[in-house]
Amino acid sequence: MEQRFKNLFNMGLRGKLMTSFLIILIVPCLLVGAFSYYNAKTKIQNQMEQNADNSVNLINGAITEIVLGQKQAVGFLADNTQLADMKNNKSDIQNLLKKQLKEDPSALMVYAGNKKGSFIHEPQKFKTPSDFDPRTRDWYKTAMSNPGEIIISQPYTSLTNRQFVVTVARTTNDGNGVVAIDMNAGTFKKLLSENKIGKKGYSVILDSHMKFISHPKKESGTSESKFIADRLKNKSGAFEYNLDGQEKRLIYQTNRETGWKLMGTLYLDEVASETQSILTTTSIIVGISIILGLLIIGFIIRMILIPIRRLMDAAEKVSQGDLAVNIEAKSQDEIGKLSASFIKMRDSLKTLIFSIQEKASSLAASSEELTASAEEGRATSEEITNSIQEVASGTETQSERIEESTEDIEKAATNLKWIKQSTLNLTSTSEKAGNEIEKGDKTLHLTFEQMKTIQRTIQHLAETVEMMTEQSGKISEIVNYIDDISNQTHLLSLNAAIEAARAGEEGKGFGVVAAEIRKLAEQSSEATHRVRDVVTTITNETDDVSKSMKVGVQEVNKGLDAVNTSMHAFNEIQSFAKDVNDQIENVTERVVEVAEVATNAQESFKVINKVALEASASVQNVSAATEEQFASMEEMSRNAEQLTKMAEDLQNAISGFKLMKED
Repeated sequence: MEQRFKNLFNMGLRGKLMTSFLIILIVPCLLVGAFSYYNAKTKIQNQMEQNADNSVNLINGAITEIVLGQKQAVGFLADNTQLADMKNNKSDIQNLLKKQLKEDPSALMVYAGNKKGSFIHEPQKFKTPSDFDPRTRDWYKTAMSNPGEIIISQPYTSLTNRQFVVTVARTTNDGNGVVAIDMNAGTFKKLLSENKIGKKGYSVILDSHMKFISHPKKESGTSESKFIADRLKNKSGAFEYNLDGQEKRLIYQTNRETGWKLMGTLYLDEVASETQSILTTTSIIVGISIILGLLIIGFIIRMILIPIRRLMDAAEKVSQGDLAVNIEAKSQDEIGKLSASFIKMRDSLKTLIFSIQEKASSLAASSEELTASAEEGRATSEEITNSIQEVASGTETQSERIEESTEDIEKAATNLKWIKQSTLNLTSTSEKAGNEIEKGDKTLHLTFEQMKTIQRTIQHLAETVEMMTEQSGKISEIVNYIDDISNQTHLLSLNAAIEAARAGEEGKGFGVVAAEIRKLAEQSSEATHRVRDVVTTITNETDDVSKSMKVGVQEVNKGLDAVNTSMHAFNEIQSFAKDVNDQIENVTERVVEVAEVATNAQESFKVINKVALEASASVQNVSAATEEQFASMEEMSRNAEQLTKMAEDLQNAISGFKLMKED
């Protein structure tokens, strides 16, 4: 297994793509085909089972209808009073039975018997044995045991007509006899033959003792197998079983009138034969789909592998040094992008080779120049020795001047540090001033909002005072009206007093009332005068308050204008302060930079001074080094010759690359 996995991983790209596509194509096609076939098979089987169930229902309904008809006929005959005297009414009874037999096609024989052993039947063609006694028959005994009830016998072979029948019987109204009708089991067999179940299926009727009433192959009256009978205990149901190597499905119901079991048998191989065409069609469709898929997969793999093979061939040529190979990037997919990237790599490599060729040529020329320069360097070494003495003298003078410059730089650095600190202090002070200006601006905004609140409050108070003035006017009108009423009441009380005086003794009581009214009128007049005085005072004070409110509103408006002006001024101050602060920050940055430059210059001058001193000491050593340099020049000449040889080797190596396409 592990070796198979290794072989799979070592498989070529074509094999991997083909394997992947085949799995993606075949597995879904097979799953869809299998699922479709299974669904179709299930639906056909359900439909056939439903048809079988419908057939059993039809048979059950037909038997119920037949039995109910026979019960009705037996009841009609049993209620006939002529049956009470069968001996004297034999002819009428015979005609009655004959008529019933003629009207009932499902009846094989109609007859009646009584306790005296008399027996009358139709049709007459069926002869009874000479010793026939109806009282010994099961149908007679069962009916007499259940007087007034209609009974249905178990199927049996009739002694009269020698056929397998089912008897429906009932006692007469006087209870001395029994009327019965025989139903031929062949009627039920015809009914079963008319209700087919599939092509090979069949229907069966069993009595309550599990004996066949009707079966297409077995004799009536024979018993059903115990294996089947034991599974028919419920009123209805269905189950599958195997008989003689054939799978079957049995559906059964119980007739409520007779207790018989009505069964429909379905051969399951019919389901397979019905679905065989679906399986064939599905297989063909799946096969065609796989073939078409293989063709499409082959085309897709070809579209993938052709450009990849071109890239492989081109890469092989590039590995052999052929950089003139041409590749076309036609598509915009990943392979097209890979081709474009390969072209870029080839061009980059070509550019690199061109560059190396140029560098190799330059290197060869430079190595020759280096050889010549080495010869010149030898002659130059002597001149260097003479120049070194002059340099030694110059370095001493330079060292003295550098010491003086160092002292000046130290003073400038000290002054710049002081300026830097002062500038930083100025920046801090400017930031504090900006913060205070911002606080003042926030306070002015808060004051402006408070002044607006005061303005709204005073305006509301002014409106309230004006309302109070209007109400005071209304109160004055009411007081005047009350005063008029009190004056009129006073006049009425005087008139009433005069009339009471004229009336003498009879008007004394009225005079007392008039006097009380006059007092009340005087009190009302005094009260109205007091109210008028109070209202006048309120009105005057309200007018004063109203005037003061108007003045207050004007003053508040002036205060708002002043605060607004202050806010604008503070905004301008804040803007100016910000500009000043920005300029101070810029100056601070420049001062800091200058201070750093001065500090660096101070350190540099110290280093230069040190270097100058060291240079003065080193000049003495240079003279000795010039001799060593002369020897190095000889070594350099030899190295230059080796470098020339290496440049030639590099040119020979590069010449193996093909950079231009041959015509």
